Amino acid sequence: MTADRFGDVTVNVPWSSQEDLLLDVAAPTLDESVERGETESWFYLRETKEAKSYLRLKFRTQSPSVEARLRARISEAVGEAGRENLFEYRPYNKEHDWLGGAGALGLAESFWTETTPLALESLRATRGNRALRMALALDMLACSGVFLASRLPESVSRFGYRAGYLSYLATFEGYLLLIRDPEAARARHARRYDLNRDALRPRIRRLVEIMQDPDGDLDGLPEATLRYMNSLRSHLPPLQQGFDEGRFYLYATPRKDDFNKLTPAPDGLYRRPDLPWLADAPEAPVAGIHRAIADNPYYQGMIREDRRFQASRVAQAYGHWHLFRLGFLLSDRYTLCYLVARAFEEEFGLDAAELIRSVKPEAEVS
Repeated sequence: MTADRFGDVTVNVPWSSQEDLLLDVAAPTLDESVERGETESWFYLRETKEAKSYLRLKFRTQSPSVEARLRARISEAVGEAGRENLFEYRPYNKEHDWLGGAGALGLAESFWTETTPLALESLRATRGNRALRMALALDMLACSGVFLASRLPESVSRFGYRAGYLSYLATFEGYLLLIRDPEAARARHARRYDLNRDALRPRIRRLVEIMQDPDGDLDGLPEATLRYMNSLRSHLPPLQQGFDEGRFYLYATPRKDDFNKLTPAPDGLYRRPDLPWLADAPEAPVAGIHRAIADNPYYQGMIREDRRFQASRVAQAYGHWHLFRLGFLLSDRYTLCYLVARAFEEEFGLDAAELIRSVKPEAEVS
Protein backbone atom coordinates (compact mmCIF):
# COMPACT_ATOMS: atom_id res chain seq x y z
CA MET A 1 0.00 0.00 0.00
CA THR A 2 1.38 3.40 -0.95
CA ALA A 3 1.60 6.36 1.43
CA ASP A 4 -1.26 8.16 -0.32
CA ARG A 5 -3.65 5.36 0.69
CA PHE A 6 -3.89 3.95 -2.80
CA GLY A 7 -3.82 0.24 -3.47
CA ASP A 8 -2.24 -0.38 -6.86
CA VAL A 9 -2.44 -3.94 -8.19
CA THR A 10 -1.34 -5.01 -11.65
CA VAL A 11 -2.67 -8.35 -12.86
CA ASN A 12 -0.56 -9.90 -15.60
CA VAL A 13 -3.08 -11.81 -17.69
CA PRO A 14 -3.61 -11.89 -21.47
CA TRP A 15 -5.72 -9.16 -23.04
CA SER A 16 -8.32 -11.76 -24.03
CA SER A 17 -8.81 -12.79 -20.38
CA GLN A 18 -9.00 -9.34 -18.83
CA GLU A 19 -12.64 -8.52 -19.47
CA ASP A 20 -14.01 -11.66 -17.82
CA LEU A 21 -11.63 -11.28 -14.89
CA LEU A 22 -12.63 -7.65 -14.47
CA LEU A 23 -16.39 -8.15 -14.72
CA ASP A 24 -16.69 -11.43 -12.85
CA VAL A 25 -14.06 -11.05 -10.13
CA ALA A 26 -12.29 -7.72 -9.69
CA ALA A 27 -15.20 -5.30 -10.11
CA PRO A 28 -17.58 -7.21 -7.80
CA THR A 29 -14.86 -7.46 -5.16
CA LEU A 30 -14.01 -3.76 -5.23
CA ASP A 31 -17.64 -2.65 -5.48
CA GLU A 32 -18.38 -4.82 -2.46
CA SER A 33 -15.60 -3.11 -0.52
CA VAL A 34 -17.09 0.28 -1.42
CA GLU A 35 -20.50 -0.84 -0.15
CA ARG A 36 -18.88 -1.97 3.10
CA GLY A 37 -17.25 1.40 3.56
CA GLU A 38 -13.74 -0.08 3.29
CA THR A 39 -12.93 1.58 -0.03
CA GLU A 40 -13.65 5.16 -1.03
CA SER A 41 -13.24 4.75 -4.80
CA TRP A 42 -11.43 2.74 -7.45
CA PHE A 43 -10.68 2.59 -11.15
CA TYR A 44 -9.19 0.19 -13.65
CA LEU A 45 -7.01 0.49 -16.73
CA ARG A 46 -6.01 -1.99 -19.41
CA GLU A 47 -2.43 -1.54 -20.51
CA THR A 48 0.26 -3.08 -22.67
CA LYS A 49 3.99 -2.62 -22.29
CA GLU A 50 6.73 -4.46 -24.16
CA ALA A 51 4.10 -6.70 -25.78
CA LYS A 52 2.78 -7.77 -22.36
CA SER A 53 -0.77 -6.94 -21.33
CA TYR A 54 -1.98 -6.33 -17.81
CA LEU A 55 -4.97 -5.07 -15.89
CA ARG A 56 -4.39 -2.27 -13.40
CA LEU A 57 -6.67 -1.94 -10.38
CA LYS A 58 -6.13 1.16 -8.28
CA PHE A 59 -8.24 1.88 -5.21
CA ARG A 60 -8.33 4.34 -2.33
CA THR A 61 -8.67 2.50 0.97
CA GLN A 62 -7.28 2.37 4.49
CA SER A 63 -8.01 -1.33 4.93
CA PRO A 64 -5.21 -3.76 3.99
CA SER A 65 -7.76 -6.56 3.81
CA VAL A 66 -9.16 -5.14 0.56
CA GLU A 67 -6.00 -5.82 -1.40
CA ALA A 68 -5.52 -9.22 0.24
CA ARG A 69 -9.09 -10.24 -0.62
CA LEU A 70 -8.75 -8.95 -4.17
CA ARG A 71 -5.53 -10.86 -4.79
CA ALA A 72 -6.96 -14.06 -3.32
CA ARG A 73 -10.08 -14.00 -5.48
CA ILE A 74 -8.14 -13.19 -8.64
CA SER A 75 -5.63 -15.94 -7.91
CA GLU A 76 -8.42 -18.45 -7.40
CA ALA A 77 -10.14 -17.44 -10.64
CA VAL A 78 -6.96 -17.61 -12.70
CA GLY A 79 -5.98 -21.04 -11.43
CA GLU A 80 -2.63 -22.54 -10.61
CA ALA A 81 -1.40 -22.58 -14.21
CA GLY A 82 -1.69 -18.81 -14.53
CA ARG A 83 -0.28 -17.70 -11.20
CA GLU A 84 3.38 -17.30 -12.14
CA ASN A 85 4.21 -13.58 -11.98
CA LEU A 86 0.48 -12.94 -11.77
CA PHE A 87 0.88 -9.87 -9.56
CA GLU A 88 4.31 -8.71 -10.69
CA TYR A 89 4.04 -4.96 -10.19
CA ARG A 90 4.27 -2.68 -13.20
CA PRO A 91 4.59 1.07 -12.70
CA TYR A 92 2.56 3.39 -14.85
CA ASN A 93 3.42 3.01 -18.49
CA LYS A 94 5.17 6.00 -20.03
CA GLU A 95 1.98 7.00 -21.85
CA HIS A 96 0.62 8.35 -18.60
CA ASP A 97 3.33 11.00 -18.62
CA TRP A 98 1.91 12.16 -21.95
CA LEU A 99 -1.42 13.02 -20.36
CA GLY A 100 -0.11 16.39 -19.24
CA GLY A 101 2.93 15.28 -17.25
CA ALA A 102 3.25 14.18 -13.65
CA GLY A 103 1.29 17.18 -12.40
CA ALA A 104 -1.74 16.17 -14.46
CA LEU A 105 -1.86 12.54 -13.40
CA GLY A 106 -4.21 13.25 -10.50
CA LEU A 107 -6.73 14.79 -12.88
CA ALA A 108 -6.49 11.80 -15.22
CA GLU A 109 -7.06 9.47 -12.27
CA SER A 110 -10.09 11.54 -11.28
CA PHE A 111 -11.48 11.08 -14.79
CA TRP A 112 -10.82 7.33 -14.75
CA THR A 113 -12.44 7.00 -11.33
CA GLU A 114 -15.53 8.95 -12.36
CA THR A 115 -15.95 6.99 -15.61
CA THR A 116 -15.24 3.51 -14.25
CA PRO A 117 -18.93 2.80 -13.42
CA LEU A 118 -19.81 3.93 -16.95
CA ALA A 119 -17.12 1.74 -18.50
CA LEU A 120 -18.26 -1.30 -16.51
CA GLU A 121 -21.91 -0.77 -17.44
CA SER A 122 -20.91 -0.38 -21.08
CA LEU A 123 -18.92 -3.61 -20.98
CA ARG A 124 -21.80 -5.53 -19.41
CA ALA A 125 -24.40 -4.08 -21.79
CA THR A 126 -22.35 -5.02 -24.86
CA ARG A 127 -20.78 -8.26 -23.63
CA GLY A 128 -20.59 -10.62 -26.58
CA ASN A 129 -21.91 -7.96 -28.98
CA ARG A 130 -18.95 -6.30 -30.65
CA ALA A 131 -21.08 -4.37 -33.16
CA LEU A 132 -23.04 -2.73 -30.36
CA ARG A 133 -19.84 -1.84 -28.53
CA MET A 134 -18.39 -0.29 -31.69
CA ALA A 135 -21.54 1.80 -32.09
CA LEU A 136 -21.26 2.99 -28.50
CA ALA A 137 -17.63 3.98 -29.03
CA LEU A 138 -18.40 5.74 -32.31
CA ASP A 139 -21.02 7.90 -30.60
CA MET A 140 -18.53 8.84 -27.90
CA LEU A 141 -15.81 9.79 -30.38
CA ALA A 142 -18.11 11.81 -32.62
CA CYS A 143 -19.57 13.85 -29.76
CA SER A 144 -16.27 14.45 -27.99
CA GLY A 145 -14.78 15.59 -31.31
CA VAL A 146 -17.53 18.18 -31.78
CA PHE A 147 -17.20 19.36 -28.19
CA LEU A 148 -13.41 19.68 -28.23
CA ALA A 149 -13.49 21.53 -31.56
CA SER A 150 -15.55 24.22 -29.83
CA ARG A 151 -12.67 24.77 -27.39
CA LEU A 152 -10.00 25.41 -30.03
CA PRO A 153 -8.84 28.89 -31.09
CA GLU A 154 -11.52 30.98 -32.77
CA SER A 155 -9.87 30.53 -36.16
CA VAL A 156 -10.81 26.83 -35.95
CA SER A 157 -13.74 26.75 -33.53
CA ARG A 158 -15.72 29.09 -35.81
CA PHE A 159 -16.24 26.10 -38.09
CA GLY A 160 -18.24 24.42 -35.33
CA TYR A 161 -19.04 20.74 -35.79
CA ARG A 162 -17.29 20.79 -39.17
CA ALA A 163 -13.94 20.80 -37.35
CA GLY A 164 -15.00 17.98 -35.06
CA TYR A 165 -13.54 15.17 -37.15
CA LEU A 166 -10.21 16.61 -38.30
CA SER A 167 -8.09 14.95 -35.63
CA TYR A 168 -9.65 11.57 -36.36
CA LEU A 169 -8.86 11.82 -40.06
CA ALA A 170 -5.29 12.94 -39.30
CA THR A 171 -4.92 10.01 -36.88
CA PHE A 172 -6.04 7.49 -39.49
CA GLU A 173 -3.78 8.96 -42.18
CA GLY A 174 -0.87 8.87 -39.73
CA TYR A 175 -1.57 5.19 -39.09
CA LEU A 176 -1.26 4.50 -42.83
CA LEU A 177 2.31 5.81 -42.72
CA LEU A 178 3.23 3.11 -40.21
CA ILE A 179 2.12 0.02 -42.14
CA ARG A 180 3.60 -1.74 -45.14
CA ASP A 181 0.57 -1.68 -47.44
CA PRO A 182 -1.41 1.50 -46.76
CA GLU A 183 -3.54 1.32 -49.89
CA ALA A 184 -4.77 -2.17 -49.05
CA ALA A 185 -5.64 -0.96 -45.55
CA ARG A 186 -7.47 2.06 -46.95
CA ALA A 187 -9.46 -0.16 -49.30
CA ARG A 188 -10.34 -2.53 -46.46
CA HIS A 189 -11.61 0.32 -44.30
CA ALA A 190 -13.51 1.81 -47.25
CA ARG A 191 -15.34 -1.49 -47.77
CA ARG A 192 -16.31 -1.55 -44.12
CA TYR A 193 -17.62 1.97 -44.36
CA ASP A 194 -19.59 1.18 -47.51
CA LEU A 195 -21.30 -1.71 -45.73
CA ASN A 196 -22.35 0.60 -42.88
CA ARG A 197 -22.89 3.90 -44.71
CA ASP A 198 -26.68 3.87 -44.48
CA ALA A 199 -26.52 3.53 -40.71
CA LEU A 200 -23.52 5.76 -40.05
CA ARG A 201 -24.54 8.91 -41.90
CA PRO A 202 -27.92 9.51 -40.21
CA ARG A 203 -26.40 8.49 -36.88
CA ILE A 204 -23.69 11.15 -37.19
CA ARG A 205 -26.21 13.77 -38.29
CA ARG A 206 -28.44 13.06 -35.31
CA LEU A 207 -25.51 13.34 -32.89
CA VAL A 208 -24.37 16.62 -34.43
CA GLU A 209 -27.89 18.04 -34.19
CA ILE A 210 -27.95 17.29 -30.46
CA MET A 211 -24.44 18.75 -30.08
CA GLN A 212 -25.31 22.08 -31.73
CA ASP A 213 -24.70 23.75 -28.37
CA PRO A 214 -21.83 21.72 -26.86
CA ASP A 215 -22.30 23.52 -23.52
CA GLY A 216 -26.06 23.13 -23.45
CA ASP A 217 -28.55 20.38 -22.73
CA LEU A 218 -27.32 17.13 -24.27
CA ASP A 219 -30.11 14.93 -22.89
CA GLY A 220 -30.97 13.65 -26.36
CA LEU A 221 -27.70 11.71 -26.54
CA PRO A 222 -27.57 7.98 -25.81
CA GLU A 223 -27.18 7.56 -22.05
CA ALA A 224 -23.61 6.21 -22.15
CA THR A 225 -22.49 9.02 -24.45
CA LEU A 226 -24.23 11.64 -22.32
CA ARG A 227 -22.50 10.42 -19.18
CA TYR A 228 -19.13 10.38 -20.90
CA MET A 229 -19.65 13.88 -22.26
CA ASN A 230 -20.65 15.22 -18.85
CA SER A 231 -17.43 13.83 -17.37
CA LEU A 232 -15.37 15.27 -20.21
CA ARG A 233 -17.03 18.68 -19.92
CA SER A 234 -16.35 18.84 -16.17
CA HIS A 235 -12.69 17.80 -16.49
CA LEU A 236 -11.68 20.01 -19.42
CA PRO A 237 -11.67 23.34 -17.48
CA PRO A 238 -9.10 22.18 -14.87
CA LEU A 239 -7.14 20.53 -17.67
CA GLN A 240 -7.08 23.81 -19.60
CA GLN A 241 -6.15 25.69 -16.44
CA GLY A 242 -3.18 23.39 -15.91
CA PHE A 243 -1.85 24.24 -19.37
CA ASP A 244 -2.58 27.95 -18.97
CA GLU A 245 -0.62 28.02 -15.71
CA GLY A 246 2.29 26.03 -17.12
CA ARG A 247 1.76 23.06 -14.79
CA PHE A 248 0.79 20.58 -17.52
CA TYR A 249 2.77 19.64 -20.61
CA LEU A 250 2.09 17.80 -23.83
CA TYR A 251 4.34 14.77 -24.31
CA ALA A 252 6.24 15.24 -21.07
CA THR A 253 8.20 12.07 -21.81
CA PRO A 254 10.41 11.86 -24.93
CA ARG A 255 8.74 9.78 -27.61
CA LYS A 256 11.07 6.85 -28.22
CA ASP A 257 8.78 4.05 -29.31
CA ASP A 258 8.71 3.23 -33.04
CA PHE A 259 5.03 4.10 -33.32
CA ASN A 260 5.78 7.54 -31.89
CA LYS A 261 8.47 8.51 -34.39
CA LEU A 262 5.80 9.93 -36.65
CA THR A 263 6.70 13.61 -36.47
CA PRO A 264 6.58 16.30 -39.14
CA ALA A 265 9.68 16.98 -41.24
CA PRO A 266 11.17 20.49 -41.39
CA ASP A 267 8.84 21.28 -44.30
CA GLY A 268 5.86 20.39 -42.11
CA LEU A 269 4.96 17.16 -43.91
CA TYR A 270 4.32 13.92 -42.10
CA ARG A 271 6.26 11.15 -43.82
CA ARG A 272 6.90 7.49 -43.17
CA PRO A 273 9.47 7.22 -40.34
CA ASP A 274 12.83 5.57 -40.86
CA LEU A 275 12.16 2.13 -39.40
CA PRO A 276 13.91 -1.14 -40.35
CA TRP A 277 10.68 -3.06 -40.90
CA LEU A 278 9.48 -0.41 -43.38
CA ALA A 279 12.79 0.03 -45.21
CA ASP A 280 11.81 -1.96 -48.31
CA ALA A 281 8.19 -0.79 -48.43
CA PRO A 282 7.14 1.71 -51.11
CA GLU A 283 6.81 5.31 -50.00
CA ALA A 284 3.26 6.06 -48.92
CA PRO A 285 1.52 8.92 -50.73
CA VAL A 286 1.07 12.17 -48.82
CA ALA A 287 -2.46 12.50 -47.48
CA GLY A 288 -4.42 15.59 -48.42
CA ILE A 289 -4.92 16.60 -44.78
CA HIS A 290 -1.19 16.29 -44.07
CA ARG A 291 -0.34 18.36 -47.15
CA ALA A 292 -2.81 21.04 -46.06
CA ILE A 293 -1.27 21.19 -42.58
CA ALA A 294 2.21 21.48 -44.10
CA ASP A 295 1.03 24.31 -46.35
CA ASN A 296 -0.40 26.30 -43.42
CA PRO A 297 2.38 27.38 -41.01
CA TYR A 298 -0.18 29.09 -38.78
CA TYR A 299 -2.11 25.85 -38.32
CA GLN A 300 1.13 23.98 -37.63
CA GLY A 301 2.03 26.48 -34.95
CA MET A 302 -1.33 26.12 -33.25
CA ILE A 303 -1.03 22.34 -33.10
CA ARG A 304 2.39 22.58 -31.45
CA GLU A 305 2.11 25.64 -29.25
CA ASP A 306 -1.45 26.80 -28.58
CA ARG A 307 -2.50 25.83 -25.07
CA ARG A 308 -6.10 25.28 -26.16
CA PHE A 309 -4.92 22.75 -28.73
CA GLN A 310 -2.72 21.08 -26.14
CA ALA A 311 -5.52 20.73 -23.61
CA SER A 312 -7.83 19.43 -26.32
CA ARG A 313 -5.30 16.80 -27.38
CA VAL A 314 -4.91 15.52 -23.84
CA ALA A 315 -8.70 15.45 -23.42
CA GLN A 316 -8.88 13.45 -26.61
CA ALA A 317 -6.28 11.09 -25.17
CA TYR A 318 -8.68 10.49 -22.29
CA GLY A 319 -11.06 9.16 -24.92
CA HIS A 320 -8.43 6.88 -26.39
CA TRP A 321 -7.76 5.44 -22.94
CA HIS A 322 -11.50 4.91 -22.53
CA LEU A 323 -11.43 2.83 -25.72
CA PHE A 324 -8.68 0.67 -24.25
CA ARG A 325 -10.76 0.22 -21.13
CA LEU A 326 -13.63 -1.01 -23.31
CA GLY A 327 -11.33 -3.64 -24.80
CA PHE A 328 -10.54 -1.93 -28.10
CA LEU A 329 -7.07 -2.28 -29.59
CA LEU A 330 -5.14 0.32 -31.58
CA SER A 331 -6.43 -1.20 -34.82
CA ASP A 332 -9.99 -0.71 -33.57
CA ARG A 333 -9.27 2.93 -32.76
CA TYR A 334 -8.04 3.56 -36.29
CA THR A 335 -11.15 1.89 -37.69
CA LEU A 336 -13.39 4.06 -35.53
CA CYS A 337 -11.48 7.20 -36.53
CA TYR A 338 -11.95 6.32 -40.19
CA LEU A 339 -15.67 5.60 -39.85
CA VAL A 340 -16.31 8.85 -37.98
CA ALA A 341 -14.29 10.91 -40.46
CA ARG A 342 -15.88 9.40 -43.58
CA ALA A 343 -19.38 9.80 -42.17
CA PHE A 344 -18.72 13.46 -41.34
CA GLU A 345 -17.30 14.23 -44.77
CA GLU A 346 -20.04 12.49 -46.73
CA GLU A 347 -23.01 13.55 -44.63
CA PHE A 348 -22.02 17.21 -44.45
CA GLY A 349 -20.08 17.58 -47.72
CA LEU A 350 -16.80 18.47 -46.01
CA ASP A 351 -13.22 18.57 -47.25
CA ALA A 352 -10.63 18.50 -44.47
CA ALA A 353 -7.79 19.83 -46.61
CA GLU A 354 -9.88 22.74 -47.84
CA LEU A 355 -11.00 23.59 -44.31
CA ILE A 356 -7.46 23.56 -42.92
CA ARG A 357 -6.16 25.74 -45.76
CA SER A 358 -8.83 28.30 -44.92
CA VAL A 359 -7.73 28.60 -41.28
CA LYS A 360 -6.12 32.01 -40.70
CA PRO A 361 -4.78 33.87 -37.66
CA GLU A 362 -7.57 35.02 -35.38
CA ALA A 363 -6.90 38.67 -36.26
CA GLU A 364 -7.74 37.85 -39.89
CA VAL A 365 -10.96 36.00 -39.11
CA SER A 366 -13.91 38.17 -40.06
